[in-house]
Amino acid sequence: MQTVRNAIPKKGETVKNFGLCGIFGLCAFCLLTTASPLKAHADNVTLEMMGVGSNSAGGFDAYPYYFGVNGGPATTPLMCLSYYNGISLSESWTATTEPISAMSGISTFNGTIQVLYPESDWREAAWLYKDANVNPSNSDNDQLAAWGLFSSNVTGSDNTQLTAAQAFVAGNPIDASLYSGFDIYVPVSGWPKGEDVPQIFIGYAPTSEPGSLILLGSGLLAFASGLYRRRRTT
Repeated sequence: MQTVRNAIPKKGETVKNFGLCGIFGLCAFCLLTTASPLKAHADNVTLEMMGVGSNSAGGFDAYPYYFGVNGGPATTPLMCLSYYNGISLSESWTATTEPISAMSGISTFNGTIQVLYPESDWREAAWLYKDANVNPSNSDNDQLAAWGLFSSNVTGSDNTQLTAAQAFVAGNPIDASLYSGFDIYVPVSGWPKGEDVPQIFIGYAPTSEPGSLILLGSGLLAFASGLYRRRRTT
């Protein structure tokens, strides 16, 4: 009968034999959990309005709006989604970053009232935001259409870009991968009493860091598994 060595570790060997596997496995689990696209990622961030581009729509500044996020440089371009709310240059507030998949359960301010919008509206906003980046000549109509999705009586919002966004989402209603690369910035606190609730914005969700974490976590998990098997058979 084959004897399995170290079946009962000597005093002080438990950490040596099991600890490395456990440490690598735990690190891998934490990294994969952090990077998982399935996790609820309602993170609080500080937004500061730093500038706007040269575009206008309906007599107002239009996409892009440039923000500093958590004190960073004014390089994050976001699209405004709430027509009847207001902000000013250098204003800052706290917002949560929400995935589109969560927004059908989150009420947002439209002027002075809170409203629940269907997920399809947020998906159409994602299409409009992406189109404004890919086809800048459409950005003014994309902005007007985005305002019209969440606010009534916005002049010019019922345009060809809105029709295109609605047609795309209607034709791709269940493919979550098409809409997972965007974050919605929902204001939660920090604006002066008596002033308008800040507008809601949409932008691209960061992707490079979670991808790197998934690769690192997967590698650590494979290493821990191999180390564990090696120790069990020696």
